[in-house]
Amino acid sequence: MCDTSGYQQLSPDSKKSMYIGSLIWAIICLLAASIAEFFLMSADFYETWMLYIIVGIVAIIIAFLMIRPILFYDHYAYIVNSEKVDIRRGIFTITTTMVPIERIHQIDIKKGPINNMFGLSDVYVITAGGVASIQYLKQDVAEEIADELNNVVNKIIRSRDNQ
Repeated sequence: MCDTSGYQQLSPDSKKSMYIGSLIWAIICLLAASIAEFFLMSADFYETWMLYIIVGIVAIIIAFLMIRPILFYDHYAYIVNSEKVDIRRGIFTITTTMVPIERIHQIDIKKGPINNMFGLSDVYVITAGGVASIQYLKQDVAEEIADELNNVVNKIIRSRDNQ
């Protein structure tokens, strides 16, 4: 688990959204495996052990997809203050993304159909060097963060213009 001193954790609803996303990927994986098995069965070189390999690979992928939301949720934390946006995430490798407020060019709020079902949104912080995102936030929290960041960035711009 992340060191969460001063960091915000995600809403429990985010796990539900992640599980539905994982379920969709599991269904896609099963369909792809079924299609592969169908074509393999009609091939001259088909052997029963090929079915076992496909089933084993699919089982491992589906197990990971079902465990991933728990691990992602437990290892995800963020902090937004007047100096920076700091996001910690990862399952096997924990990545820390720090964006200084004065580097921010644009702030976007996006929500897909699954997140929308649970009232969740993602905040994208865009800089000249790339994009950082705070994912699976409650809609009101996402709007509050975007407004706060926008206000701080505007103050920095005004202070530069007055100099």
